[in-house]
Amino acid sequence: MSLRIETNLNEIEELWTVKVIGEIDIESTKKLKEELNRISESGNYGLSFDCSDLEYIDSTGIGTFIFYFKRIKEKGMDAKFEFTNLRPNIYKIFRITGLDKIFTIR
Repeated sequence: MSLRIETNLNEIEELWTVKVIGEIDIESTKKLKEELNRISESGNYGLSFDCSDLEYIDSTGIGTFIFYFKRIKEKGMDAKFEFTNLRPNIYKIFRITGLDKIFTIR
């Protein structure tokens, strides 16, 4: 399965909702980066990743999220950067890597 990304901007909350569907791996990470670059150029908005339909993520996907998290923090932004609706297998990866202590997970 490939990666599909659906985005929605809520200007009132200053938040992009990014629904990731499918798999984030070495082959699909480029697509994720392109979409996150597009979003980051639109202004200083937070990011909320809806992972309810994310079936798999590998280390390149995790690295991409870390890169954009650092980018937001380096810009001095206090914007949201959160993950919602993680499936148990995906949450386990975040927990094992310690990312559950860095990222907001709801």
